[in-house]
Amino acid sequence: VGEDEHEVPKSKPEASNEVQVKNDSGIKLSSPEGDFSFKLGGRVMIDIALHDEDKNHLGNGTILRRARLETSGTLHKDWLFSFSTEITGDNNDAHDLIVRDAWIRYDGFRRLPHSTLLFNKILQNFIFYGL
Repeated sequence: VGEDEHEVPKSKPEASNEVQVKNDSGIKLSSPEGDFSFKLGGRVMIDIALHDEDKNHLGNGTILRRARLETSGTLHKDWLFSFSTEITGDNNDAHDLIVRDAWIRYDGFRRLPHSTLLFNKILQNFIFYGL
């Protein structure tokens, strides 16, 4: 019996089942095949005042001016979604929650190429009522 007959067959490299994580312009999680993904991002605007009270009494404080949370992703490769919300504040410490943009899109029409089905809600920046 030669040495070649007792060789252990080489196994194929296994596909990774681990979630891929990226951190560029937000946090993105995705499945190895790309069928599922989720991205989380946003921004915060804060006003901060800190004074050295030398001669005049000036108040210190922090105000949340605006915070925006954005999510987007893919479900089963054919469903895509995006959701953007904004929290705004004013001087009275009242905060408003506004849905800026929200949509769900289906791209799985195999017999109708370049066809999509879109459900969305967008915030209009201005409305023109006519003359």
